[in-house]
Amino acid sequence: SLGGTFALRVAARAPAAGIALERAIAICPVLRPHSTMDVLEAGPFIYHQYFIRKWKQSLQLKQRIFPQRYDFAPILAERSIKEMTRIMVEQFSEFPTLDAYLSGYAIIGDRLAQLAVPSHILLSLDDPIIPASDLQHVARSAQLQVEAIPHGGHCGFMESFTRESWADRKIAQYMGLQESG
Repeated sequence: SLGGTFALRVAARAPAAGIALERAIAICPVLRPHSTMDVLEAGPFIYHQYFIRKWKQSLQLKQRIFPQRYDFAPILAERSIKEMTRIMVEQFSEFPTLDAYLSGYAIIGDRLAQLAVPSHILLSLDDPIIPASDLQHVARSAQLQVEAIPHGGHCGFMESFTRESWADRKIAQYMGLQESG
């Protein structure tokens, strides 16, 4: 989801930077980070804990690899995603505030209006992490195709116990590896 957001932001800036991209595909991208942060903070405990655990593991690894450069102790002591992010932004980024950081990562408003690269957003209207209501705030572009299905959860889209995935088929179709249908 964060990777999808990043891919769309790169696609929006690539032509001006002289980067030739064929296409960008985002699965359940974070549209408005403020909303997603609120959902993760107040939503189901399992998502909150999973995200914190994974993030703390990655910070601990980075700290072990670069002990002379990073001391994440204040962040690792937190239990709030919002507070962890605020500390990270203030201590390790060029953004002056948490709000500036979250706004800078957002793909709502006119952020995607000038897309010149064919781009696709695949998302589920029942995503428990990415509010579907944020989709109305994404600028439409002739280069942006949005496909929202009623059910799929967050990056799931599994159709059977054999791990058949609607998203996998759509990506293969976009890449010209599978016939549409």
